[in-house]
Amino acid sequence: MGNRILNFKRQLFRLLQGKSVDKSGFTLLEMCLVLIIVGILLLIIIPNMLAQKENAQETGDKALVKTVETQAVLYENAKNAKPKLGDLESNGYLTSEQVARYKLIPADKKTNAVLADE
Repeated sequence: MGNRILNFKRQLFRLLQGKSVDKSGFTLLEMCLVLIIVGILLLIIIPNMLAQKENAQETGDKALVKTVETQAVLYENAKNAKPKLGDLESNGYLTSEQVARYKLIPADKKTNAVLADE
C-alpha cells in the first residue's frame, strides 16, 4: 500500500514538472507522411478549383453577351436604330454594372449586335 502511494506521488511530481508519464504521440515519420499526403491532395484539388472558376467566368460572360444582344434587339425594335452601349444604359435596358462588365469581355466573344461607345 505504501509502495502504491509512493509511485503515485512520483507520477504526480513528474506531471507537475511537465514530464509526461506515458510518452504517446506522433513520431516525426508519421508527421512527414501526413504532410506528404496533404500536399498530394492539394496538388490534385487546386488545379480543379481554378478550372472551375475559369469555367464559371466563361459561362457568366456568355450569359452577359446574350443579355446585351437581347436588349439590343429590343432597343432596335422600339427605336428603329442600332444601339450603342450608352443608349442601352441611358434608356434602362442595361445597368451600369452590366455595361462595365460587358466592356471587359474580349472582342472575339462578342457579336456586333451593339456598337461600342466612341
